[in-house]
Order: sequence, then C-alpha cells, then structure tokens
Amino acid sequence: MELLGIAAAGVVLSDQKGKPAMAAASSGRARLLELFAVRSDDGPCLDCVRTGLPVSSANPADEGVKWPRFGPASTAPGPAQPRTDLVSSCVIVA
Repeated sequence: MELLGIAAAGVVLSDQKGKPAMAAASSGRARLLELFAVRSDDGPCLDCVRTGLPVSSANPADEGVKWPRFGPASTAPGPAQPRTDLVSSCVIVA
C-alpha cells in the first residue's frame, strides 16, 4: 500500500462454485466495503470478477450511477478517506 500511496485495499475473487467472495482486505473499512459489495451483488470488484476485465472509477461521484448500492457505501464517511480508485478485482482506497 505504501508503494501505491493508498489508504486501504480489498480483493474479491470467485469461489469454487463461481460465486464472488471477499478474499482479503487491508483494513476494517476495506473489509466492510467488500463484504457489502458481495452481499449487495453490486460494485466494481464484482463487475471485474464477472467480466474478467479491469474496472476503474476515477470519480467517486460517478460510483452511485454505475453501482447504485455500492456507490453510496463507498463514499460514506469512515476510517479511510471516502474516495476509491478501483483496479481489477481489487478496490483501492486513496
């Protein structure tokens, strides 16, 4: 995280049955965001896992449009700064 200059990161992968599952998180906030994404079936990590393509979001304001359930949760105040940049199946909180 220090190398990328980020506050937190989380990873979602497909389990043996192809169902998305939270695999790892660097902080409590990242863990909560990834669990919320998996449970709400919404968010950039799930899009990435399903399509196999990179997913990014440079503007947190757009996240509510792209991911109506995940977006508001990702920008809610919390221990990390309320800004996410999303890369592959990993959410990075700057």
